[in-house]
Parts: sequence; C-alpha cells; structure tokens
Amino acid sequence: MCGIVCYLGSERKTAYLIDKLKRLEYRGYDSAGYSSLIKNAFYTQKVVGKLENLEKLIKNDEKSTCLISHTRWATHGECNKINAHPHLSKNNFWAVVHNGIIENYINIKKELKDEPQSTTDTAVVAEFLEERNPKSLEEFVDVFKEIKGSYALVALSKNEENTMYFAKNKSPMFIGVSGEDFMIASDPICFSGFAKEYIIVEDGEFGIIKNKKILILNSEKIQIKKQIQKLEIEFENSSKAGYPHFMLKEIMEEAGALENQVNTFLSRKILKPFSKSFIDEFDRIVFVGCGTAYHAGLMGTHYVKEILQKNADAYISSEFLCEKDTFLDKKALYIFISQSGETADTLLALEKVKKLKIPTIALTNVMYSTISRRADYVLPTCAGKEIAVASTKAYICQLSAIYMFCKNAKYEYFDEKNACYFEINNISKKINNFDREKIKNLANLISTKQECVFIGKALDYVTSLECSLKLKEVSYINSCAYPSGELKHGYLAMITKETPLFAFATNEKFNLKTISSAEEALARGAMVFVITSSKEFANSNQNVIYIDEQNSLLSPLLASSVMQYLAYNVSINKNLNPDMPRNLAKSVTVE
Repeated sequence: MCGIVCYLGSERKTAYLIDKLKRLEYRGYDSAGYSSLIKNAFYTQKVVGKLENLEKLIKNDEKSTCLISHTRWATHGECNKINAHPHLSKNNFWAVVHNGIIENYINIKKELKDEPQSTTDTAVVAEFLEERNPKSLEEFVDVFKEIKGSYALVALSKNEENTMYFAKNKSPMFIGVSGEDFMIASDPICFSGFAKEYIIVEDGEFGIIKNKKILILNSEKIQIKKQIQKLEIEFENSSKAGYPHFMLKEIMEEAGALENQVNTFLSRKILKPFSKSFIDEFDRIVFVGCGTAYHAGLMGTHYVKEILQKNADAYISSEFLCEKDTFLDKKALYIFISQSGETADTLLALEKVKKLKIPTIALTNVMYSTISRRADYVLPTCAGKEIAVASTKAYICQLSAIYMFCKNAKYEYFDEKNACYFEINNISKKINNFDREKIKNLANLISTKQECVFIGKALDYVTSLECSLKLKEVSYINSCAYPSGELKHGYLAMITKETPLFAFATNEKFNLKTISSAEEALARGAMVFVITSSKEFANSNQNVIYIDEQNSLLSPLLASSVMQYLAYNVSINKNLNPDMPRNLAKSVTVE
C-alpha cells in the first residue's frame, strides 16, 4: 500500500528512480509523482494512474542529486492529481512523501495559519513543517512529537540542498547505502543493482542524510548506532516470463513453489525448533491473519485438531485487536500469518501478544519483513515473489507450511524420512494437472452472472471462503460462501434460476451431505458445479471437477488452485486486470 523511493547522492537520472519505483507496483497504487530539489527550488510532476503516465513527463536528460518519489493508494482524499504525492507546503518550502495515516491531522490542520493545498493528511504535515520550520534533526524530532499515527515519511527543505529528513513509525522503511549514495525505500527490493548494504529504520526513529552521512535519533533525541545489513537476498526478476498476467504466472508456479518449500525446509532444518516437546508446552494454537491469510489460519485449525489433537482457533487480525488482554492465553502458541510481513493489523496483533511475553511465530513469505523481525520464530512460506494482488501460490504454500509444521511436531522427523515431505512433493506433481479448457468454459458460463454461491463442510467450507474471496477480488462478482448444512437455514433464499453454485466435496465423511445440499439448490434452478475427490461421482456427472487427492487435509490445495484459475479466467472474460483489482493493495500497511 503506497511506495516510496528517494535518492540522495551523486547525480542520477530521474528515470532511474522511477524504474525502482516500478518494483513497488505490487503494493498497489492509483497515482504517482516525484519532486527534485534543484538550486533551492522544487521541480514536481504528479499524475493519476500508472507510472507509465509519469514517465512520459520525464525529459531524457533530467537529472538530480536529491529526489523523492511515491506511488499513492488513496486513503484520505479522492484519487486526483492534487492529492497525489509529493505534497508541497503552500510557499514551496517543504516537499513530503508519506506512507501511513496521520490520525490527528484534523487537529493539526486547525492550528495551521494556511489551508493545505490538498485534502490529504500528508499535506497537513507539509504545511506543519513549513510553519514550524525545523532547522536541525533535533527540531525535526520536536515537530513529530505532535504528530500521531503511522508514517514512513521523507521530507526535503528547499533551504537545505542535498539534505533529506526522514521519520518512521509503523510503516516499513529501509535505507540502501552505496558508498556516498543513499536510497530510502519501502522495500529492499529497490536496492537490487544499487546497493549491497542497507539499514533497517525502526519505529520511533528519525534521521537526516547530509554531508554524505546518516544521523539517526530516537524520540528522546539520543543518537542510534545502526547495524548495516548485507543485501544477501537474490531478488527475482519481476517479469511476466511470457505470461499475459502475473496472476496466471503465479498460479502456474505453484508446483515449483511447493518443491522449493520442501527442499528449503529439509536443507535448512526449518522445522527442527518445533518439536513435539515444544508443542506439548501449549494447550492450544491460535492463528491470526487478514483475508486470505485468515483463511490459511482457519485451515490450520483443522490441521492442528486432526494431526496434533489440540484445540485451535483462528482470528481476523482486526477483530483480534478488539479482544481484551485478559482473554489472551499464556498457554497458547500464537501464529501470525502475513504474505508481506507488513500487514498493519496483524503486526499490531503480534505486538499485543508480545507484551505478555507469549511465544509467537511469524508465517510469512518475506524474511526481512517487520513481522519476521519481531516474532520469536519464523516459519517461511518459500513461495517466491508474488506480484499479483490476489494471493495464489503464497496461499498454497501457507497451507503446506502449516501442514508440515503439524506433521513434524507429531512425529519428530526433520528429514526426508518424514512422510509429509513426500506428501507435499506429491501434491506439487498434481497441482497444475487440471482440465484447463473445462475451467475456461466454466468461466465463460459465469462471467455474465451477478452473484455466485460456494458451499462445503469442514475444510471444504474454508476452501469455499477462500475461493469466494478470490472470485470477488478479481472479477467483482458478488460471491458468498456458506457451510453446506446452513443452506436450508436461510441461504436458499439467495438461490434464483441459474445462480452458479460451487459445492466442494473432498472428504468422504461429508461428501454425500454436501452434494445433497447442492441438489436442493439444483431443484430450484441453480447452476450447480461440484469439486470432488470422488471418482465415482466425477464419472457420473459432467458438471464435476475432479480433484485427484484422497488425503482430505491436502485436497484443499488442489481445489484452491483450480478455482484460482477459474477466477483468473472470469476476470479476463470481463476485460479486467486480475493483477491489480480496483481499490485493493498487495501490502496493507495501514489499519
């Protein structure tokens, strides 16, 4: 959600920084802009839409030694050119880019002498800086004593050439260091090809880059000595590799991602800390996440109950924050799931638990993320870079990571002798083997529909929730998911003639009951499609998608992959961009 790339050093072409900003497109944005400070004056360009629109405004010879750039995802104020970042103060003394939300901006705005030029919370900060006019880092820190909220903020003063101020609280910020050149960014991915070293800026830290040096203070104005990190991560090429969209590419990469996960878990002995004796210390396991990550947690509760025979619960992060601390269980193990590792609500939930010194695990796809650094343990998903907003391969790897976590804790085998590694490798060989033409034809049938219904029992109900979300995200069809047994308790009122209904039946214990519920909908004119692991039923019905996996704990991986492909094709049929759905962002760094 929003992206920052700022540069201070020897002269660089502006286009170079825009290329770096493109690496942050996965975060989601609806406008973009940049400001260069040249001879005590700001040169600023802002656009609505994609970075390509901004590139058109850049002159071939345009260079700068001091530049801030930003992609905005609208929160305060509509998406337009005026509200795009950077924001300049009324008299053009300060330029600011900012990720996050200034919670008390209305109160600060009332104190200002001049009305900001934009309706955003960030514009208030720019005007506030002009009126306070800090002339040192210490005075800059004083300004932020009156600012509440989350921010990764970079500011330039026109009166200070080759000087860059920054402040950080609850929104990611990193500084790449390459000799006497510096780059501030929302993600170290931007430093690839620029720097081999970087600094992690932590909450409550404020800094200045000046005279080819970095000075960082805490909120008490005490200097912080920062550790230089080696950029050891090999960032993948973000190209589509011949695919028309990242979403399709990432669905097709699921088999390789699962193989990579098994190999990584084995070679690095990832699961060794989570032994039976470790798990036995806890009475229950609690999963916390948002959206797709929450669904992975829901699936995890079934794995824990079935494999480990322990109680388990799953919470939506924002709802977990509503719980009183007195209800937190010191005999529970808390697992926080976030693809990006920067999800604001999940991070706040993690901090809530850590205050009580309860053990925490981060299940994430980004090892350098905030959640990885703050949790006691890290369980990596190893999915590789995921660009499309709607999570596909990361979700599949989240499920497999939790499954292997439970199996290893149960049997205490941390090498290839453990059957679960074979099971996941076996799934990787099946996951992309489905009838794509059949799914495309099915997508053609439902692309014109206004609503869809998904049903299932137990794990199949969780799959229904996730597949319904995926369809909503990329096709904007209003889909709903219900436990199949609840259909007759009110939800049949939603069924009309030709309503598409997807019934998941991948567990022999419950298949007949789910199919019976589906037939109730069929009797009322619904278009019913069954996703099942039953060969017998698949051979007797054309409107069936067969899932070739008899382990009911792992069949959701195959079912989810098939429905991801369906959602993708529905999106394409509707001439939508499945990679960047409207109003959504990949990394949600604000509450």
